[in-house]
Amino acid sequence: MTAVFSRFSGPLLAATAVGAVVSVWLPALAVVAGVCAWTAVLLRLADTVAMVRWTAAGLTVVGAAAMAYGALHGVRPDWAAAATGNLQLICLLIAVTFLQLVAFPGKLRAPSLQRTASGPRAFLRTGLAVLLFGAVINLSMVAMVLDHLARSRPVGRTELVLVTRFFTAGLFWSPFFGAMAASLVHSPDARLLLLAPFGLAL
Repeated sequence: MTAVFSRFSGPLLAATAVGAVVSVWLPALAVVAGVCAWTAVLLRLADTVAMVRWTAAGLTVVGAAAMAYGALHGVRPDWAAAATGNLQLICLLIAVTFLQLVAFPGKLRAPSLQRTASGPRAFLRTGLAVLLFGAVINLSMVAMVLDHLARSRPVGRTELVLVTRFFTAGLFWSPFFGAMAASLVHSPDARLLLLAPFGLAL
């Protein structure tokens, strides 16, 4: 029975992403998108590892206790805000996950990584490819690059340091990373066009 219900989680997450985007023009759809996201979570909760379930349960208990405390002191719970909290961030994570599904399997390779090379030029090309493509598809790019390098020779510490350092540099400027996305969503007046240049400089 759980497997049957789990099949609906994919369409629900897709509806969440579409609803979150459309809610920019039709704000009423934000609640619908939030309900879809919560429903998808409940459907797949049994498939997650125990640590995730305990963490989710703990956060839920804390949140419910805070809402109950507020209700006892005359503050009515804002159910719409509870359903749509972090909706933009959830939409971003869903979109990045779909990009990973498209990019990871098959024969897709970054254009600049078609041929194995060596030297400073290859170092720069590989690093920039990891930085730019990894900023969008995240960890899938790391796996793709390391798989490409492993085809010609064993991957050593130098290659691992190169790939990981260029990849993690995307944290400073790419909105497709959860850290930057959370900063943009929760920091007052945060603007990507203002933060990105400083992140690129780092």
